[in-house]
Amino acid sequence: MTRINGETKLYGLIGHPVKHSLSPLIQNTLSIVMGLNNVYLCFDTPPGQLEKKVTSLIGVGVEGFNVTMPHKEEVIKYIDELSESALYVNAVNTVFVDKGIAKGFNTDCEGFVRSLKENFGYGVEGDSVLMLGAGGAAKAIAVGLLQDGCKKLYIQNRTLKRAKDLKDSLPDFSDRIEVVEDIKLIPEDVDVIVNTTSVGMHGELEGKSPLSDGYEFNKNQRVVDIIYSPPETLLLKKAREKGASTLNGYSMLFWQAVIAFEIWNKVKVGRDELDEILKILKENGVMI
Repeated sequence: MTRINGETKLYGLIGHPVKHSLSPLIQNTLSIVMGLNNVYLCFDTPPGQLEKKVTSLIGVGVEGFNVTMPHKEEVIKYIDELSESALYVNAVNTVFVDKGIAKGFNTDCEGFVRSLKENFGYGVEGDSVLMLGAGGAAKAIAVGLLQDGCKKLYIQNRTLKRAKDLKDSLPDFSDRIEVVEDIKLIPEDVDVIVNTTSVGMHGELEGKSPLSDGYEFNKNQRVVDIIYSPPETLLLKKAREKGASTLNGYSMLFWQAVIAFEIWNKVKVGRDELDEILKILKENGVMI
């Protein structure tokens, strides 16, 4: 257990709401296993209080913090430098305060791809990918997929204009992006399917799928849902029953957190440490 003293480094999460976040569990476990004197807390930040919160955290000497909804885009106003991924996505989920300079990153991009590689053994280089949804999470995932070398990214969204806007916002990759109006227009041999929508999430959307009942999965596909509550959405259940490999949102959540931790502490989390961290999280009911 970390002993709080005068040398303890402070990290945290700003967003609204944040009381149910798994980030404190993941980040504090990382610090304990890595033997670092850190503590990670949640700082609930309602809309309208973002600038004050960022200023106060930097003022008290916070070493870094994560940013979650609804502040990932607005926080850019208060950041001094942005990474390449953060610039592409126009959103920041990780801030490193380096000698008073606030540096913004988007670890969702790399975190998503790393979750694929860790769970399936490989990324998406040369693959065709169907992405469902075109919101904020979709853009970060799209950048990650395209940077990893997917040959074609199909975007399907309930609102066609939003999907087209997402494509237009990524001009460097536009030749590999195709917006589709109807799921029936997607090639049957698409390699990877990613749900970035909230359809299937615990609550009124639980038990629903973002794909029509007529879609046929196959055993060669990898199907990923960034939702982790419930752990298996209807989309993943149907895919699994057809023999496809499946993955829920716990993995992306974990790997983007690991990358943020590595940025803040200028360390690399080794395989043995990762295995120990995953064991502890499993004991706490978090299955990565």
